[in-house]
Amino acid sequence: MFYKFFKARFFPTSSVLESGVKSNGSYAWQSILKAREVVKQGAYWRIGDGASVQIRGDKCLPDMSTKHVISPQKNLPMNAKVCALIDEDGPRWITERVTQEFFPHEAQQILGIPLSSNQVLNLLIWVGTKSGKYTTKSAYKMLMSKPDLSTPSPSDTSAQTSCWKRIWYLNVSNKIKHFLWRACRESLPTKKNLLARNVTRNALCKWCNEEVEDSVHALWGCQVLKEVWWEEEILRNHLSMHFVDCRDLWIGITNLEEPNLAERFAFVAWSIWNKRNASGMHGTSLPFHLLY
Repeated sequence: MFYKFFKARFFPTSSVLESGVKSNGSYAWQSILKAREVVKQGAYWRIGDGASVQIRGDKCLPDMSTKHVISPQKNLPMNAKVCALIDEDGPRWITERVTQEFFPHEAQQILGIPLSSNQVLNLLIWVGTKSGKYTTKSAYKMLMSKPDLSTPSPSDTSAQTSCWKRIWYLNVSNKIKHFLWRACRESLPTKKNLLARNVTRNALCKWCNEEVEDSVHALWGCQVLKEVWWEEEILRNHLSMHFVDCRDLWIGITNLEEPNLAERFAFVAWSIWNKRNASGMHGTSLPFHLLY
């Protein structure tokens, strides 16, 4: 009864896990939305016909730590479904299409997913239990086992001071330090900031045209940047992580305590921003695969 009530009021035409769900409501509904984020972290799709699962955005890789596809978009559109990779004449993957579209390790993962000839539906399963069913105990274990890449509390002034000191003590040029400081303070002229100042009418990222372009999206979160950051091996398991803002991302990078990683990150982020600006002015810039 509760499910029918909530569905009719808050998500009548979609699933509770989709982004179109209404965010305003009672305390009970707000609690469900917070729990939904936990479910999203630990659930992934078992592929049936692939018609309702997005290649990019939905979790569908069974043996990867993030389960998200991180290969940059090439031939297929960003909103393509998994069924676009499956042969219509039989339950088999279109090998050539898969190998052309994805990084080799991801192509191998996809081609290894078994397909059924019985036209079974896609099934969302929970990774924390053998049965694939959600339990509170398994969710708690999952959350406790996650690496500490989160930002400190805003009230922790010593942590914030350390964040800024790590920028100014970087062994890079002053212009890169200043750029990173602006990014962490969300003061770069991103499309989100330009929209707030009535400079543009559209805040969507011009590269992916899927999400609002703030600093963390422009430098890290955009799908087209995955092949750039993939070159840094220590970051590969973190490419699908969501960071609140660029300061959150910067603290996560420095918490990894990898020698010279902070300097490499700062320089590559600066190069990405330069490419973004050059493309907006129709200037020349390096292709993504040469930025790192």
